[in-house]
Amino acid sequence: MNNDVIELAREMKKRSEAVLSAYACFMKSNSDEDRLKFQADNDYLDLMIAPNKLIALCEAVEKLAEYENMEPVAWGSNTGMGRIMVTTTLPVIVSEWQEFNESHPDIADDIFPLYRHPNK
Repeated sequence: MNNDVIELAREMKKRSEAVLSAYACFMKSNSDEDRLKFQADNDYLDLMIAPNKLIALCEAVEKLAEYENMEPVAWGSNTGMGRIMVTTTLPVIVSEWQEFNESHPDIADDIFPLYRHPNK
């Protein structure tokens, strides 16, 4: 995910929050001034799609961006008839697994990266 998408998500979130805030003020007071503020903020939002859902979506996009550049700390493979999981941190072992899979595609094992949780 590139920085332009992240910035767009943040801007959409900011505009949606402004619309919700202006709407809440308008609903409490019903004054013309608050109505005009709500309409101006609403017009400023390029596309009005349920602001609460849009905010949640934008927060999820921001969270996903944190995971984008993570490197695996280990690799796993489900092997054999019993589908036993084997793990390694050694790139040479992963290369051996990949070579095996290429030479035996009919019985290839699943190879998958393992990542550390960012909050741990």
